[in-house]
Formats: sequence, C-alpha cells, structure tokens
Amino acid sequence: MRWVANLLLVAAMGTAPAALGAERAKPPVTFELVTRPGLPLTASQQWYKALTGLGISGLQIRAAQPGDEADIHQQGSKAAPQYKVVGILTADNVLHVPGGTFKPGDVGRLRTWLDKLGDEGAEGVTARRTAFGFTPRQLGEVTDDLKRPVTFSTKGLSAAKAVERIGKSLKLPLELDETARSELARVKVADELSGITSGTALAALLRPAGLVLRPERPRGGELRYRVEKAQKDRESWPVGWKPSSAASKPLPELFEFLQVEIKETSVSDALDAIQGRLKAPFLFDRNAMALYGIDPATVQAEVPDKRMTYSQILGKVLMQARLKYELRLDEADKPFLWITSVKPAA
Repeated sequence: MRWVANLLLVAAMGTAPAALGAERAKPPVTFELVTRPGLPLTASQQWYKALTGLGISGLQIRAAQPGDEADIHQQGSKAAPQYKVVGILTADNVLHVPGGTFKPGDVGRLRTWLDKLGDEGAEGVTARRTAFGFTPRQLGEVTDDLKRPVTFSTKGLSAAKAVERIGKSLKLPLELDETARSELARVKVADELSGITSGTALAALLRPAGLVLRPERPRGGELRYRVEKAQKDRESWPVGWKPSSAASKPLPELFEFLQVEIKETSVSDALDAIQGRLKAPFLFDRNAMALYGIDPATVQAEVPDKRMTYSQILGKVLMQARLKYELRLDEADKPFLWITSVKPAA
C-alpha cells in the first residue's frame, strides 16, 4: 500500500511510528548468465546491455556446463543480504531464472522481478501468492500472531479500548488513524469475546464501526496491520473462517438430539439458553441486524414439543427473527456461531 502522508496521524501499538515507514536499502544483486549451445552471437551483448541498464553489477557470462541450473544464492547477513542470480540463456534467446522467464523485450517485467527479489529474497519471486498477496510464510506469520486469544472481558467496553488492548498483545504492529479511533470510540462492545482469537475478535470489533482489519507489508518494510474503512472488493481479515470440509463437524454438539419445547420466550433468551448448552461463543452481525431493524429481544420464539437437534432448534428460533447461523472457526480452529441476517448485508 502506498504510504500517504496525510494518514500519518497514526497510533502504532508496540512499535515506534518512525520505524514503521522506513524502507531498507535495496540489496545488491549480481548475475551470472549461463549460455546454452545455439544461442545467437548477438544475444549475450543484448542481455548485457539490458541487465546493466537495470542496475546489475558484477555481470558474468559463460558457456553452460553439465548440471547448470537457474538458481539464487543469498550471501551476506540476514540484515544486509546480497543475491547472486544464475540465469540460463537458452538457444531461443529466453532468460530463465527462478520464478520467471523473460524475452529481450520484457525489461519491465524483469525490473519487477528484480524489485521483488531485492524486497523479499528468493521467496518473493518463487513462492505462490496467497491472501493479501502474501507468500505462505508471511500469511503463516500473520495467522500465528492472530491466534493469540483475547484474555480480558470485552462486553461493555468501548470498541476503541478493546482494540487497543488486543493490539498491545500482538507481535506485529497495529495502526489506527484518528478517524478510525473516533469511529471506534462511539461503539460499545455487545459481545463477549474473551477466549476468541485476536484476529476474529478484531474483525468482529471493527465491523460495527464500518472498519476492517487489513494485514499488509509495504515494499521494503515489515508486516503490520492497518485498520481502515471497509471497501467493496478490497480484501480484509474475516470474522472467522468456514470449515474446510462440509463433512467435518467441529461442533458435534450441534447435531445432538433432545426433546424441546419453547414458548413465551424471546429469541434472545432462547439463544442464551442454547449457547449455554453448546458452550460455544455466539457472535452477532450487529451491522446486519441494525440494517434490517432486527432485535432478537423483541421477537417471541415458538418451537413445538418435538425431538430435534440443536442445529434444527437454532434454525427455527433464528428464522423467527429473520436470522440464521453459520458455523465458523477462529484462527486457532475453535468453533463459534456467527449469527447474521437471512437477507445478505454488505
């Protein structure tokens, strides 16, 4: 993400703000071009000109030997790395390097490849990209950080205070500008999030304020979290994750049978009773409920005397308030129920 000066009214928890925007010096990259038999005579000169024009120093060109393969060798220290690239020039005048192939006219693409190499090392040009444009290692680092459980009671706190306390417990810095702080200060936390993982809790806390959590890594910088306004088609950290397999049953209690009858009871009270029996957190989509004017405390739940599962009971009770539930998992694979409107909300 581009660093915009007028958004630097930042409170960074756990890291000094001055350090967050600093970019590392671009590490030096050297090249060894290995030419395969049949390469046109002018090709080596052509690639020499292209690579030196891209700032490559120490360029070497030699004929191929048995066992030569495209490779990247990291030299120097972790704090001040240097990279030596072994590139293979084939007879069709195509440059093969780890994670890419380039023709003489692909100077722009090659510049991008070199920038990624300097920024993220060999992983940056060879690893497949996952959510948020991260490599698997980067996404794993973020997920592990957001697995930390919330260790305090959240219900009744201001969302700003709850977000701040969670942010201080994380390894990676969490940034909020003054606009986000102001929006969160107006929101009271209605759900108990103690025991839920930090990622799911933060996403749930931010949603009523129209905000989202977005992990990012600016070029030349380190991983961090930014709180920002929700934007359509812009990826953000979700309120939990759907189980990966329809066959899996992370909350088997949902499918236990019991004899039940509910009458003269509000949907809200019925849900409290069911939650106590399932011993799993219920998180409510307050945005959707506000959008459609849904208040479970004002709707009566009626379920006839019948033997059914908790899943069936929940479905019937929630439907009477125009709600439904989704079984989700937090970052530590702990199950919870996400209560949202039957009609989709943004």
